[in-house]
Amino acid sequence: MSSPTATRHLWPWLWTLLSVAGFTALLIYSPSAREVTRDAVAMLFSIFATPFILETTVAIIGLVIVMTYNQWRLNKEGDGWVYMVTNEDEAGTATAQKGQLPKAITQRLQGVILKDKPEPLDESQAIAGVIEGYLELGMPSQALDELHRTPELPDTAASAMLRFRVLGANLATEPALSLLRDASERFPQSRPELVIAAQDIARWIEKHMQSQMKAYNAWRNEADVIARLTVPRRTA
Repeated sequence: MSSPTATRHLWPWLWTLLSVAGFTALLIYSPSAREVTRDAVAMLFSIFATPFILETTVAIIGLVIVMTYNQWRLNKEGDGWVYMVTNEDEAGTATAQKGQLPKAITQRLQGVILKDKPEPLDESQAIAGVIEGYLELGMPSQALDELHRTPELPDTAASAMLRFRVLGANLATEPALSLLRDASERFPQSRPELVIAAQDIARWIEKHMQSQMKAYNAWRNEADVIARLTVPRRTA
């Protein structure tokens, strides 16, 4: 089934072809039409071949050809404009607006040229990615510093997981477990993800801090407790 856009494009071509076919048939079967057409073409040629008009006509035709080619090239290759990451410090500028990257990130991207328009990024999500990177690299203190510099995070299960993961990696076990229990109570639908996050912390401690088995066992036990809460109970 053809789309409305394709139909709109089809009708002009169809009417053009029908008009050309009808005019061609008229020239073939009507001597009067051929004579009138011949006289009209001769008159137009004599007009456009006169000085000044000829130069003007050639210039207009050349301009149309150049503009047509340029439009075709733009449609094929793009307009050549690029996007560059910048940072502005003054209040009310792009950096201060909601949805823009903070200065700490844009400074690392200065001079980066993008051909396509980048997707708008939320500041809290961008910084959360930086914190995740520090944790993956085994740099918990840097992750904690970045968390302290982070503006207020949205009240979601993902934000709660990020906070207690950072605290857990820095061996602030009791505050981190308290955040985990609070998140389990406030976001019961996210308990499976919370269990996985607690188990990840336990594995992280086992990998990077093998001497802290007490913290490792505390996270494993808490993960088991929350996992039992996620098991659906059978109704009578």
